[in-house]
Amino acid sequence: RVHIFGHFCVDGERVYIYIADESVEGKSGNSSHGLSKFYSSIAAKAINGVCFFGISLVDVKSGTSFVLGVQQVIYNAADKLRIAESKAKKANRIQAKKEGVSTPKGRKKGTKNKVKIENPTASFRAFKTLFNKVTSSITAICPKMIVSYLVVDTAYGTLAYQELADAVKLHIISKFKSVASLYFPFEGENNIKGRPRIYGVKINTSLLPNSCLKQVHNDEEYKTETYQLQAYAKNTFGQKLLNIVIQRKVRVSDGRVATNIWFSTDLKLDFQTLLDYYSLRFHSSGCRIEFDFRDAKQHFGLSDFKNYKEENLTNFVNLSFTMYLIANVQLAHYR
Repeated sequence: RVHIFGHFCVDGERVYIYIADESVEGKSGNSSHGLSKFYSSIAAKAINGVCFFGISLVDVKSGTSFVLGVQQVIYNAADKLRIAESKAKKANRIQAKKEGVSTPKGRKKGTKNKVKIENPTASFRAFKTLFNKVTSSITAICPKMIVSYLVVDTAYGTLAYQELADAVKLHIISKFKSVASLYFPFEGENNIKGRPRIYGVKINTSLLPNSCLKQVHNDEEYKTETYQLQAYAKNTFGQKLLNIVIQRKVRVSDGRVATNIWFSTDLKLDFQTLLDYYSLRFHSSGCRIEFDFRDAKQHFGLSDFKNYKEENLTNFVNLSFTMYLIANVQLAHYR
């Protein structure tokens, strides 16, 4: 697929970004390779099926997406055990709350710091394998093409994914939940003794300083305020300073406020470009990562395949995405 893209589509004058996401396809029976329970956003619940991680290269100007790589997400025994333990702990907390028993917060006294380990999830393993394949292939086949950003959904906007991107000099663009804990950099004087403070005042999205206000847009229904600032996401990125864009949308009729928070590891990226790049996941004028899977399902058999053995399933899924890429190449040519 990278060879096809490099031969027919690559343009050194255009700007491209990577966009990555997962897709779940429901499957009946119990023989399909990698069959397990995965959360489906369409069904809004966990369903029996197979899951694939995909990476597309998106032309920023046209919004056209070219699927370059796909990797199946496979749960191993350790994953299943970790998920079962997590569910059991959650059930115990709920039961304790019903019985009025208070559960202790924080770690036990005398507990030592844990040694940092790599993200153990099946999703991260699939992404790491796929990401390394795609980026190394792009470097080898399209050496003059420069890609600077990786756009991912909220679930993948974490330190583990950022470290992978850092290794190939990519910046991440993603989104936080509206309740994310963000902190301004500490601006006071540090004590001579002890470790210097890094985290300053916790950010209240309802009381943002006017110095960070970048744009105000008014229409009949909403007043939209866009702020840009640099801050730390203490629980997610630790001491990594981030470029944060906060958008507050106030409904004129009743004053109800909706808050959205985007971020990038590129501190120099302006707010409008950051929002434009993230919106390419749903761009309306071309083929988007969110709809790449949909079109492969509807037109190239991704939702209809009966293969269940590992090699056969892998071959068919890759053929589906290859045919989808060829269709996109033809569409781009005729357009």
